[in-house]
Amino acid sequence: MNQVIEPTEAEPLDAIPVGPGPGRTVAVAAAWIAVGVIALLGVWLVWTNVVDSSGSSVVESYTSGKTGALYSSDRDGFKVELPTSPRRRAVTGPSGSTVVVDSRPGSGYSFAVIRIPQPEIALESYTPTLDTAAGSIANQVGGEIVSQTTPVPFGKVALKDVVFRKGDEYYRNRMVLTTNGLYTVQAMVKGPDAAPFKHLWSTFQILGA
Repeated sequence: MNQVIEPTEAEPLDAIPVGPGPGRTVAVAAAWIAVGVIALLGVWLVWTNVVDSSGSSVVESYTSGKTGALYSSDRDGFKVELPTSPRRRAVTGPSGSTVVVDSRPGSGYSFAVIRIPQPEIALESYTPTLDTAAGSIANQVGGEIVSQTTPVPFGKVALKDVVFRKGDEYYRNRMVLTTNGLYTVQAMVKGPDAAPFKHLWSTFQILGA
């Protein structure tokens, strides 16, 4: 197994109550997330223009656990195993660096973890924050939402799943909102098979939690 490791200081995740806070404005949280998602996706679409002609065999091997490349970064706050050697890109904005770590094993296949910095208010208003993010991601790639879950608190984070499609390409996303960032774990594959995403998610871990 290949490894890509960046040893820096871990970003701690502080425990806070998850739920609406007094005096907090839902519109502010929605604006933060919308700006981050739109800025990210504009750049991400450019980065992923050139791909290999076929990646089904690589994805099958990865899904079965036979192959994979580990990415681990304290600076980015997570680790994950991807099908091929990952690429890291970062865009710095007023609220911090938006990070994309992705693997493109072939045409019609993409595996990525996207981290967008968020203010604490976003977690306190987790439902509109995650719902807005899900809609923004689907809209930016011109996708049709197939299914989505209601945002739910889980310990120190809040989670939402959303699946959308564009043609025969299915995008499965799990969004993890913490006190200081929104992590989106995404697998895009040809067809509705959920197994590649499930394997991707099983390897993902937030560091410093």
